[in-house]
Order: sequence, then structure tokens, then C-alpha cells
Amino acid sequence: EHNVIVVSMNYRLGVLGFLYNSELGLAGNYGFLDQQLALNWVRDNIASFYGDPGNVTIFGESAGAMSVGLHVSVAPASKGLFQRAIMESNPFGLQYKTPAQAMKLAKDFNSAAGCGLLTPADKKLACLRGKSVEHLLGSQIGVLSGLATLLQGFAVLPWAPVVDGTVITRQPTVAAANQGFADTAYINGSNANESILFVDPLKPYLPLLYGTVLDIMFGKANAKAVKARYKDQGSTNYERMLKIVNDFTFTCANRY
Repeated sequence: EHNVIVVSMNYRLGVLGFLYNSELGLAGNYGFLDQQLALNWVRDNIASFYGDPGNVTIFGESAGAMSVGLHVSVAPASKGLFQRAIMESNPFGLQYKTPAQAMKLAKDFNSAAGCGLLTPADKKLACLRGKSVEHLLGSQIGVLSGLATLLQGFAVLPWAPVVDGTVITRQPTVAAANQGFADTAYINGSNANESILFVDPLKPYLPLLYGTVLDIMFGKANAKAVKARYKDQGSTNYERMLKIVNDFTFTCANRY
């Protein structure tokens, strides 16, 4: 009804799309490179489908919005492949992993996949490639357990792009603070209750757990101020956690 052509794409996910391990020659960001390949295809071929390669809008929600934000601000090879962008609930409050952080996760994954410390260094890559896809996908979930994983900040989005300095040059929040989004016309917003996906409704969030989670998220000094801020009468700690996570991850971060 609006004379628009919509192009959808597939790209690799999880460890198949974003496993970074410099020791094994795995550069990561493969899923993001898939997206760039698709955008190049659109530029080169969309005219054959009566589309205009000079009038391309990329859009996505949540993880899709994360990708859009990266293409817009910190992915040099994406420049010129689109003219406009829409980011729906981009979790700007979450930072992307550095190579060092990604390496810690990769080693945890090696162990979960059965290619860890007991496997010789020169055999680890062959070990991983010898596993079935089903085994790899099952192993990628195994790294999400344990307090160490939570403290490292991997628990929410472990298999995401890595700021490698080449494909993705820096944190998009840093780019935004330096007018890194200025070259593209974009719409930015967030859903009111996106955090319901990330806050476990089965946990009672008793005071000790509630306080511990906030300490981990913000540090003890900041957590004290957060607790004082979110004192809605009649609310449970679960409802407060929903509001805090939504504000931190989506609403306030996108407004900033």
C-alpha cells in the first residue's frame, strides 16, 4: 500500500555467527559480515526488483536494532549501503565485548564443547570443527551458568558482535557521544516493557537477591542511589527490577 519493497535476510547466530578466538584464528563477527554481504546484494541487485538502491532504509528490533546501530555508527564497510535507519528497542545500555572479554567466553565455550584444557592447543580448532552443529549449539548454552559468567557481563547477550577495531571500530555509545550517528537520518525508540524478556518472573527478588543484582549491575555506590530512586508504593522488587532493567537497558540509554 505504500510502494515499499521489503528485503529480509538470514545471518549466522550464536557461536556460528559470533565466536571470537584469536588463538584459533577465529575473527568473530561472522553474522554481522553476513548482513553486510546482504546489504551489498541489495545495492547491486534491488533495481532488478524495481527498488531504488539510493533509497534504502535498514530497520530492526532488539537484536536487529543492535545491528542497525552498528551499521550506522561504527562499521566502515557499511557506509553508503543505506540512507536511513530505524532502531526499535536497541539495548544501548549493554556494552559490546572487547577481544579480551570475548576470549574469556571462548575458553569457557571450548570447555563446554569438550575441547578445553585437556585438548592440545594445536588440536582445539580441529576438535571444535569435528563436533556436530547440534553439539555446538548445545554447548553455547552451557557457558551461561555460574556467577562468574554473570559478573563478566555475558549472561544476557553472550554471542554478540565484538569490538575488534576493524569490522566494528568502537562502542556505538562512544560514537553517538561524538556525533557518530549524524550522517544518517534515523528513528530511535524503545518499547515500554522490553525488559520482561530479561527479568525472571519466577524469582521472588527478596531483598538480599534484589540488592545483590543491583550491586552487580551498577556497583555498590550507584546501586544505593538506584534503590532510593525506585521506591514505587505497592510494587514488588520484581516490578522494580522490570522498571530498572528497562530504563537502564533501553529507555534512558536510547534517550541519551
